[in-house]
Amino acid sequence: MRLHTTTDPTAITALAEPLLAADPVRNTVFSSIIAGLAAPDAEGWCAHPVDDPSVLAVRSQRHTPVTVTTGWLEPEPLAEAIAAQSPTALGGPVAVVEMLAAALDAHGLPAASRMDERLFRLDALAEPATVAGTARLAAAGDRMLLVDWYGAFAHDVFGGELPPGFDAETFLDRAMQRSRFWLWIDSAGRTAALAGRHPVAFGVARVGPVYTPPDLRGRGYGSAVTAAATRDVLADSAVPVLCTDLANPTSNKIYQQLGYYPVEDRARLAFS
Repeated sequence: MRLHTTTDPTAITALAEPLLAADPVRNTVFSSIIAGLAAPDAEGWCAHPVDDPSVLAVRSQRHTPVTVTTGWLEPEPLAEAIAAQSPTALGGPVAVVEMLAAALDAHGLPAASRMDERLFRLDALAEPATVAGTARLAAAGDRMLLVDWYGAFAHDVFGGELPPGFDAETFLDRAMQRSRFWLWIDSAGRTAALAGRHPVAFGVARVGPVYTPPDLRGRGYGSAVTAAATRDVLADSAVPVLCTDLANPTSNKIYQQLGYYPVEDRARLAFS
């Protein structure tokens, strides 16, 4: 197999958009990749077999994961090409990620950790149990709290070691330009939980991040604020989707109670 690679953001976008349009649920992450390619500091990279531009490995910035699609049938020469990019992480369908893992190790890129994820979608919202408080959209005055929580969420996702180049403030500011963030305000007036929602792309919008501070967990705030973000997506006549960490049974349970159901299992490898 011979590869074609490019770092041209326009060319990468032209390759990614048809995949997003063809399956906007399974390829929902491509909406974020395309947005990242438009950033001033984008460092996009993409590889595909020379005879099949619908099978991709792509990233938008140096500190974001390389995302692989289905369709990769052999690890080489893709593993060599990915290793040469010194990525922080690799994500995609489980079978493809597992196929690449050993080959990447042989190229000097062993995985430091693995996260197993599940992609969910929702057709109709099952309203959660009543929780004291109310949801509201985040405003400019919430920015520093959101920065702190965005960093805490990333800390949880990356297992306590943030990838090189990650800056919560920069990520949050960019996200606020294109996404909406819902906050749950408890009965005492405290901001108790956060749920973001991405813009609609080909009829689908991803919910996330979802974060509740550790001392406020177990009170239903995460369910309530996720429901608020989900309603927001449904109000746009779009399909809500989200990804969960399979090692977190609580979040998987509450999302399914809201009506989300599994679509695909994915894996993410982090590299030291």
